[in-house]
Amino acid sequence: MGREVRTTLRDGTGVVLRDVEPGDAAALVAGFERLSRQSRVFRFLRAVERLEPRDVEAFTHPDHTTHEAIGALVEEKEGNVPAGIGHFFRAPNALDRAELALTVIDPYQQKGVGSLILGRLLRRAAEVGIRRFDAVVHIRNEGMARLLRQLGATSFLDGTTRFYDLPVHSDPASYPDTRAGDTVRRAWALQAISVAV
Repeated sequence: MGREVRTTLRDGTGVVLRDVEPGDAAALVAGFERLSRQSRVFRFLRAVERLEPRDVEAFTHPDHTTHEAIGALVEEKEGNVPAGIGHFFRAPNALDRAELALTVIDPYQQKGVGSLILGRLLRRAAEVGIRRFDAVVHIRNEGMARLLRQLGATSFLDGTTRFYDLPVHSDPASYPDTRAGDTVRRAWALQAISVAV
């Protein structure tokens, strides 16, 4: 059984946020194929032409403690279509820290999908004792940089890569009073239901 919540984007479009499960492999690949070259570079810090089977396996088999994955499906006329995915990977040598990875498919960027996914990830991270997210962000990825800054992240630059340190709060009220902070609080408050997968 997976968990999901339903809400809307800023433009009123319906969106489903749900735990990623092994059966989501085809949706993951379909979403990847809709990413522009730039979005792939932003996600992997290099041009990636296709996901290897081992990557698909890893990304769709979170254990929900050391690796979490939450996907977003946008409700379109043809049905629910992949819109984004977020992960955290717990650091093996510092269990209160985790690496954050967040990808939104190009047509849905700048519409609040990333903030909603991140809000659910932050809640889950707080529940399992993670206190900081580390994020590696391409210097040209201004959308991700802005999102992290609005949530109180600090950063430093190394060449073409910027490293972010984002606090994970146990109380969503502790996030800044920004649009991203408000969206995180909204996503945090959504009540999940269990669904058969």
